[in-house]
Amino acid sequence: MLKPGGRAAVIVPDGVLFGSSNAHKTLRRLLVEEQKLDAVISLPGGVFKPYAGVSTAILLFTKTNSGGTDHVWFYDVDADGMSLDDKRTELLPPERLGEVAQRAPGEILKALGQLEAEIQQGMKELEGVLK
Repeated sequence: MLKPGGRAAVIVPDGVLFGSSNAHKTLRRLLVEEQKLDAVISLPGGVFKPYAGVSTAILLFTKTNSGGTDHVWFYDVDADGMSLDDKRTELLPPERLGEVAQRAPGEILKALGQLEAEIQQGMKELEGVLK
């Protein structure tokens, strides 16, 4: 189980985000009110073909057990560089994808961590200006 302060990314069908059943509503309430929902990344239908063709999302959250959702980043991914049919063929050769496709995952995560720190600093400065 995830410990308080732990972070997770979970892939869910879009129904979790927009479903009207009590289970869907309860899950959304738990994530937003009792944990810290950091981001929602919406993926197009077909990303997981041929296994599943439904639209999905990645939920990024931090376990707090005490709430803390103030701002949620929403990202809408239109394409992932592959066809969205059952064959999932490359639409662009890797050399056309630029340096991101050529970097090791650890390097990308380090760069994202630095970017996140810059964003947090900018948010603090903005909050200071608005007070």
